[in-house]
Amino acid sequence: MTTGYEVTLPDFRRLISDPYCQPTTARLLDDWFGYEIKGERGRAKVVDAAGREVDVAELHRLIQADPEFQHELYDAAMTLWR
Repeated sequence: MTTGYEVTLPDFRRLISDPYCQPTTARLLDDWFGYEIKGERGRAKVVDAAGREVDVAELHRLIQADPEFQHELYDAAMTLWR
């Protein structure tokens, strides 16, 4: 089922790695999962509360599977990219 609010994996990676997008994306990931973004550009990664790296592709799938998370991430992306 498509909702019209999908964010692609490459776009999700951009939201994580772009310094302009990171504060907004980091807030969402912290609110939802307690995760943090470390680094930027090609070295950006998502870590859990214990400092373990989170698989970004799996995190993306998890967000896209939840309509509320998906919609909130989409709205944030559209606001950032205007």
